[in-house]
Amino acid sequence: MALGFLSAGTVMTDSFLALATTLVLSSLIIRLQGGPVIWGWLFFVGLAIGLLAKGPLTLVLTGLPVFVWAVVGRQWRALLQALPWVRGTLLMLALALPWYLLAELKTPGFLDYFIVGEHFKRFLISDWQGDLYGNAHDFTRGTIWLYLLLASFPWGLIALAGCIGKYRGEKSHGEMSPPEPSRINFLVMASALSPAVFFTFSGNILWTYVLPGLPFLAILIGRRLSFTGKWRRPQFATVLVIPVIGIVGGNWLALHPESLDTERELIARVQTIPGVTPLDLVYVGRPPFSARFYSRGEVGTVSARSLGKLLSEGLASDGQLVAVKKRSKSLIEQLRQNGTMLGNSKDYHLFRIQPLHPRATVARDSREIPPG
Repeated sequence: MALGFLSAGTVMTDSFLALATTLVLSSLIIRLQGGPVIWGWLFFVGLAIGLLAKGPLTLVLTGLPVFVWAVVGRQWRALLQALPWVRGTLLMLALALPWYLLAELKTPGFLDYFIVGEHFKRFLISDWQGDLYGNAHDFTRGTIWLYLLLASFPWGLIALAGCIGKYRGEKSHGEMSPPEPSRINFLVMASALSPAVFFTFSGNILWTYVLPGLPFLAILIGRRLSFTGKWRRPQFATVLVIPVIGIVGGNWLALHPESLDTERELIARVQTIPGVTPLDLVYVGRPPFSARFYSRGEVGTVSARSLGKLLSEGLASDGQLVAVKKRSKSLIEQLRQNGTMLGNSKDYHLFRIQPLHPRATVARDSREIPPG
């Protein structure tokens, strides 16, 4: 699946969240089928990993499918008997709680930011500006289902086509269909779809949010393909689709790094200029997170109005570095007249100002972005 391959080459907490949720739900499934007692303990170890990696969201993404499964199938007794709930909960708290307490002691306000901000405001307030490590998004509600198809490409599309074909009359033509879902199959299905269901009414989303459901979606698709002989020929070729696209795309991006949605190369260009550091660089508007990351929080920000006024009056300081978005045509024209373009990224042009009357510096906006 596409997102699985991409996640393998990235550094993000979502991968550890997927590890945690997969361990939690797989442990429960194994225990329900009579597996060793150790899997009951691993259920709570997985919860602890998730709490450390992503916070209480882990409890929601694992609790939702289990709750739906228990209610629909009336499996409360089996659920209670499968796991060491009291001792397991104590183990989970012993593993995760100390880190939360130490984090709050080290950085007061952490719990308010992480629990309230990251777990409630992020998803309920589309233009939430409290995110210190990224930018808010505002997508159409329900977009997460499109992300699920993209993340599971190409297998998700194949499964969708198979389901459509089934309801268009496969059974009427005498073709075999998989048996009706058992209680375990329903839990696997709920685990696969719960991330998409949970984020359906959220606008502030990323496609990585469906990652915890992909392992279980892969199980469902794999069972479907192995049972239905119709898919056996193309499925072997389909296995190669994502690796081939990844190899071709990776090589192309290696040759065209400016196409990446990152400011790494632009910051690196600044660091090669003699006598200049990222402290001399200001972004027009809020600097993107990658610029703050690669500059270690040293880049500043200036409003378009302030910069335009300084440029028009010839008051900008000689040697000042300015990054401006490529769509800011009028400001770019002013910068061309007052300086030299040194480089660019996917979204920004980098200029060095060379004014006629250097009498002032480009003042950093008073709302300077704190280091991320």
